[in-house]
Order: sequence, then C-alpha cells, then structure tokens
Amino acid sequence: MMLSAMSRHKGFTLLEVLVALSVLAISAMAVINQTGQSLQSIQQLESNTVALVVAENHITSLYIAENWPATGRSTDYLTYADQQWVINTQVSSTNDPWLRKIDVTVSQNLDQIEIPLVNLVTYRGRY
Repeated sequence: MMLSAMSRHKGFTLLEVLVALSVLAISAMAVINQTGQSLQSIQQLESNTVALVVAENHITSLYIAENWPATGRSTDYLTYADQQWVINTQVSSTNDPWLRKIDVTVSQNLDQIEIPLVNLVTYRGRY
C-alpha cells in the first residue's frame, strides 16, 4: 500500500508547471526587451559614426579649398551610406583677422525632420 501511494505522487503538479512557465515567460520577455534596446543602441552608434565621417569630410573639403571660406551660413545636402544628411556650416570671423571659425553640424534627414547628430568646431587660417 505504501508503495502505491508514493508512485501516485511522482512528477509535477499543474500549479508547479504553471509557475515554472510563468518564470520562463518573464525571463524571455526581459531578454527580448534587452535585445531590442541593444539593436537601437547599435543603430544610433552607426548613425553617429557616419555623421562624424560626413562632418570630417566636409571640414577637410573646406581646408583644401583654394579660397578662404567666406563668413556666413550655408546648408548642403548629401546622400551618403544610403542616408540623407544635412550639413549646416557657420563660418565666422575671430579676433584675429587671419583666422576663421568654422562650425559644422551634421543632421540626419528623416522624413523631412532633421535630427542633429554631430557638431564639430574648427579654425582655418589664411595662409
């Protein structure tokens, strides 16, 4: 008789299985949420890196240009890495008449909404 009573109680009850499945589901949701946040971070880092390359290329083109940059503001549009970029350049004079301040802001153009990602400031002398 005792052997038969012990054999009936082997295994998990329905309540234990439901608790285990609930814990598993909550853990899976946390992992999926973290994976989504990681993907968003990677996309943001990629956009920032490309924007930095665009800004550095623009500054380099200003450095190698034959003409000294005129003061004022300009906006350029560029397609690079299959994305639309807006380059805003502000050239201003400094206390030194032989030196200009160049402020370059690169924005990502998403559905006509500009999202600024990089702002670089440099100076160019008149050689």
